[in-house]
Amino acid sequence: MHLFLKNLLFGLIFFVGISNSLMASDRVYRIAEYALPDTFDPIKMNNVPSLLVSNLIYDGLVRFSPELNIESDIAKSWSTSSDGKTIIFKLNPQAKFQNGDAVVADDIVFSLTRLMSSKSIVRGLYDCIDFVKSDSKDVVTIKLKWAYPPIFGILASSTAKILPRKYVNKKGYFSNPIGSGPFKISSINKNEKIIKFIKNENYFLVNPKLDSILFKAVSDEQEAKNLAINGKVDDLSRWPIGLSDSVFKIGNRVSGPLLETWIIGLVTTKKPFDNIEVRKSFRASFNQERFREKFYPDANPAYGYIPVGISGSRNKKIINDKIIKVSSAPIKIAFPEQISRAREMKAFIENEFNSKGWNVTVELMSWDDLIYGYSTKKFQSFLLSMNMDYPDADFLLKNFESKNADNFSGIKDAKLDKTINEMRTITDKDKRLAKYFKAINKLDELALTINLFHPKNNYWTSKCVRGMESSLLSTVYVDYRKVYFEEGCK
Repeated sequence: MHLFLKNLLFGLIFFVGISNSLMASDRVYRIAEYALPDTFDPIKMNNVPSLLVSNLIYDGLVRFSPELNIESDIAKSWSTSSDGKTIIFKLNPQAKFQNGDAVVADDIVFSLTRLMSSKSIVRGLYDCIDFVKSDSKDVVTIKLKWAYPPIFGILASSTAKILPRKYVNKKGYFSNPIGSGPFKISSINKNEKIIKFIKNENYFLVNPKLDSILFKAVSDEQEAKNLAINGKVDDLSRWPIGLSDSVFKIGNRVSGPLLETWIIGLVTTKKPFDNIEVRKSFRASFNQERFREKFYPDANPAYGYIPVGISGSRNKKIINDKIIKVSSAPIKIAFPEQISRAREMKAFIENEFNSKGWNVTVELMSWDDLIYGYSTKKFQSFLLSMNMDYPDADFLLKNFESKNADNFSGIKDAKLDKTINEMRTITDKDKRLAKYFKAINKLDELALTINLFHPKNNYWTSKCVRGMESSLLSTVYVDYRKVYFEEGCK
């Protein structure tokens, strides 16, 4: 009864709004999400809502600064061997889980080893690790199979989180998990699609400025913007809002570059995309620039799969496909219906392809259904934004490795596998970049994606919000420890 009343109360607060008489420190920070997390287990995380919550409730050994520098988290300090294959971490003795238990080396070993297990869908990110061991209660050694330049970015990512070993295997742990992050779950109302987080009073680093955060899943972008306009939400940072959108007239805008690529993904295990000539012709049939200019004119053109600002990105078009083999087979492109102007985009995409002889239907669906179908490789094709967990082309290129469980294209190409495998062992910057471009050129040759654009961050917050900083790695890495309401602002 207590939890029910608490969930009902916060559902009402979200929709009715919070009284202007409340002081800033008492206000609930309300975020409009396109979906709630589908898991609280880091080894199963593969979508933005889950990864964002991971950064709220868990900590890793290290974390990213807004400029993507590596900062201390649970690890107070670290050292790397001369050959780059051994990293020794000294833990912060003040690190505690949200129930007050100390974070010890055994928790680190357990959590990182679990990420490398066969049950982990992200194990491909951690395949450079040979083993993790605890040398004492507060010292952990990570031994790498090879010197691996992106390793600290991987350890700062949203899945490299530390869990309390003695609780994880208990029944129901992931229904309301314990972490060591700045916020903890207070209540979950699945019927209202609301999660409330409260400040972790045992947090060992900076004191979060917000007392509570409320997530509410809303059905589409226009509904989210209506909530913002009516003062019932404080944060639309999860929505790809255009720079000129009228919603910015009644709130703050935080803008910046973003390491993401919007794509139409082609699944090679589904007909007709098992044929490379069909894939190339399909790519040639779509005018990416017209799509970008019509719907996201402030975004950067996508001349390749790798976002602007990352080694391996391109600044000019080099793909020049021709329409050689058009298939009459029915093709469905899964598309998120919550995006603003989704029906206009559907009409545009269908017209682009069908005017050239294809039989394409854009199938609008909820984020939940889209993410499920993507994860289970159910679709022939889909439109999604591919974001990065760490700022290295290595992350995105691994998605096409044959053995990777997250290989959405289903491609199995020995030459591509060989190049990806070679690049991970190279420490020389120029030689590594050459391997990146070799892999990227191979992706272009295989025609696995239609690269639409590289978006820009345009975060909307209500006028009283301060401390919001744009992150190159998407909203997943917004540091909500620093966000607050201006005192006295109504």
